[in-house]
Amino acid sequence: MKGKRWTREELILVLDLYLNLPDKKYNNMPKVQELAQLMGRTSIVMRLLNFVACDPYRQEKGLVGGLSKCQPIWDEFAKNRESLRRESERIRGEKKIGSNQQFINNILTNCVPKIASLCERHKVKRLYAFGSVTTDRFNNQSDIDLVVDFKEIDLVDYVDNYFDLQYSLEDIFGRKVDLLEDKAIRNPILRKNIDNSKQLIYG
Repeated sequence: MKGKRWTREELILVLDLYLNLPDKKYNNMPKVQELAQLMGRTSIVMRLLNFVACDPYRQEKGLVGGLSKCQPIWDEFAKNRESLRRESERIRGEKKIGSNQQFINNILTNCVPKIASLCERHKVKRLYAFGSVTTDRFNNQSDIDLVVDFKEIDLVDYVDNYFDLQYSLEDIFGRKVDLLEDKAIRNPILRKNIDNSKQLIYG
């Protein structure tokens, strides 16, 4: 189950946002939420943290997972802000990224840094949300449905790793999490339903 690849245009928009945010605490910031809705992405904060890792003037570590996608964009535009501004405006105006907008739940975007750290510790390759959390039907009683694709893990460690990830995600979200393992999804109808609503959170 592969997620939608990040395009050059999307990364340019994120870099433009990164360089223009006065406060580098990204959770709940209106401009971050706005770009997430515009692009139909839940992992804007994760890409912002990738650019933190690219930025030699920042003391924070940033996020190295996915850094290879962001470094070339940083190298091209970080010292050419005017070119970046023009390109960002062109992308927003001409390409109209996110014209068919997905519903992006704040409970996902607000928790991305914690989720990314958790996924790195638990050898997660990709993590997706699906079901009600990706729609406006989500409410205070709703569970969160997730699909995980792990990297190679020893069978001896698999069960502990899986349940520790699930319980840690429940601690982050403050509610029940139904965590499916991607390779274990055999039902074609379930697979189709997941694919129709899934949103990449990490990876």
